[in-house]
Amino acid sequence: MSTNNNIKSSDYLSISQVAKIRGVTRQAISKLIKKGKIECVKIGGHILIHKDDLIKFKPGYPGRPRKK
Repeated sequence: MSTNNNIKSSDYLSISQVAKIRGVTRQAISKLIKKGKIECVKIGGHILIHKDDLIKFKPGYPGRPRKK
């Protein structure tokens, strides 16, 4: 997580907006941020995610991998 004062607000989304787009809960997005899977910036107590970082994020498959 980084802090930056030179951002364009139209390029960033809140955790709630990202959760709605991805079809998951806000808590799920927060966990991904804490694990370092999604980059974010923190501005004035608000956590924002850049649209490009959301596009780059590739979710893994849930569950255990198949046996060969």
